[in-house]
Amino acid sequence: MRREYMRSSSRLTAAAIAVGILAIPCAARATVLFSDNFSNDTATFTYPDASGFHLPGTPSGPGSWSYNYANYEMIQAGVITNTLPGGGTGGAGGNPNYMAIQRNGGPGWAAANFASPAGNSGNLSVQWDMYDVGPGSLFQIYLSDASGSSAAFGNVGPILEASYYTPVNSGDMELGALTPSYTDLGGYPNNAWVHMDMEVNLAADTYQLLVNNVSKGTFPYYPDGAGSLKSLDFYGASNAGETLYVDNINVVDTPVPEPASLSLLVVGSLIAFKRTRSRA
Repeated sequence: MRREYMRSSSRLTAAAIAVGILAIPCAARATVLFSDNFSNDTATFTYPDASGFHLPGTPSGPGSWSYNYANYEMIQAGVITNTLPGGGTGGAGGNPNYMAIQRNGGPGWAAANFASPAGNSGNLSVQWDMYDVGPGSLFQIYLSDASGSSAAFGNVGPILEASYYTPVNSGDMELGALTPSYTDLGGYPNNAWVHMDMEVNLAADTYQLLVNNVSKGTFPYYPDGAGSLKSLDFYGASNAGETLYVDNINVVDTPVPEPASLSLLVVGSLIAFKRTRSRA
């Protein structure tokens, strides 16, 4: 058997060279601005304790605390030995440590100060658990563009009101969003932990509010005019002896992804066609 190999002429083709610019978004890096589950608080006491002043320890994460108070019992934190009103025995999610705030007259608030100001674009996720005790209580929880001892006097962004002044019924904690008009968000069980979540659109100056992971709507700042947000404030707005317990505070800033330009050089392949024929 004789086999002959005949090589055909190769045909080379070159594709046109294409050069382009492709913008690929870089992954946004989330930054924790404040975090505290009060795990650094080891003092055990009975609340309220007018004989001493109990401060939270260094936060378990980034940030710092500041206060304005008139009486010892107004700012208390740590492992509280007495049973919570309504039968509660500890912090949210089984956490044994939490903060308690009471106002009995005069100014009183606790400010969770961010490690760095929030950006002006992207999303700011602000979450905490709270346990409101009435009757007659009125707490305002808000984001401010001031921090430290002046936090209560800054420009206010998102602001909520937790009160018993206009409850759905006497067993409810009434929540409202101030925009500056009052938007009734309904009643929630008093003497129980409630999970709060503000998802803030920093560019639009709006926020979506979720209560126990259920959206209650999207609201504007009160009023629009706040600068870079620097603190989360828990403010006792009356002298009715209200108490607010707070746990598991987390503030996370996620900026808008920045586009990255990537130059791509695309060269068409050089393709050689080879045809082989055999003959026996």
